[in-house]
Order: sequence, then structure tokens, then C-alpha cells
Amino acid sequence: EACSACAAAGAAFIVSPVTEPAVLARAHDRGVPYVGGALTPTEVLASMRAGSDAVKLFPVGSVGGAGYLRALREPLPGLRAVVSGGIAAAEVPGYLTAGAHAVCLGGALIDRAAADRGDVDAVAAQPARVRGGRLRPRDDLQPQVLRGELLEHPVGRGVADALERRPPDRGPDGAAV
Repeated sequence: EACSACAAAGAAFIVSPVTEPAVLARAHDRGVPYVGGALTPTEVLASMRAGSDAVKLFPVGSVGGAGYLRALREPLPGLRAVVSGGIAAAEVPGYLTAGAHAVCLGGALIDRAAADRGDVDAVAAQPARVRGGRLRPRDDLQPQVLRGELLEHPVGRGVADALERRPPDRGPDGAAV
């Protein structure tokens, strides 16, 4: 039901912490790209084969970060990865170099000391400090806020481009994924 409500409200895409085939089908029935969650190679391949437009790797920071993404992309070169979980702003370029299509920043966007002391202005200014001129989404794309995560694609393609529908990629066994 939440997927249908989000699509009806104009969601640009649906993100889930796991790949749920029923939610994927509902999103696609409504013409909305679906980003299914996975972590292990088996889960990632299953998400790709199920039809996820991209795969949310979570919590990627806890299992090797950009190096883990690089390792996954060797046998799964068609992986369109949206990385999330435990990522510092300074690590974004490494994830993009490793092949991430999008990077989710959560905790990096919160100045916890400012929040603890109730400094609303400092908390509000933190995302701009994190961007610091390095993370620039396309001018015509606004960052999408989803359950506390700011999803930006900082190299000019934007999240919408990263999730565009493409012909099926091929897995290591040659099967469509």
C-alpha cells in the first residue's frame, strides 16, 4: 500500500531495504523505478534478475565500502548500485570511481553536536558544508529525501538518469539480469 501511495503522490522511484518482488511489481505497474535492497552477491544477483532498476547495497560501509562494491562489480558488471549505510562524505568520490550509480548519505548530513545543543541553524547548514563544492547534482534535479537519506548523484547524471530503464544487462552466465 505504501508503494501505491508513494507512486500516486508522484514519487520518482521506490527504495526498499530488501528486494520484495510484490513491491517491485507494484512499482513497475505504476511506471515507477524500483531500487531493491541487497548485500550479498546472491542477494544482489537475485535483485537484478527480479527486475530491480538498481540495487541498494546496504550497509555497504560495514562490509568493505568501495572495495566491496568493486569486488561485486567484477562478476556483476551490469550492477547499477545505489550505495548506502555508513558512508562519509569524503568517501563519495571513491564509491563513484568504484562504479556506484548513486550514493546515499544519512549521518554525514547531521551535525550531531549542533543537534545535541539545539542549534537549528547549524544543523540546517550541515548539508551545504558536506557538499562543500564537491557534490553537485544536475541543476534541474533536486535531491530526493527518502526516510532520512539524501540521495544525490554528484557527477552530473543525477539519480533519474542512473535509474532510467535500459535493456537487460547480462550476468556472468550470459542470462539477462
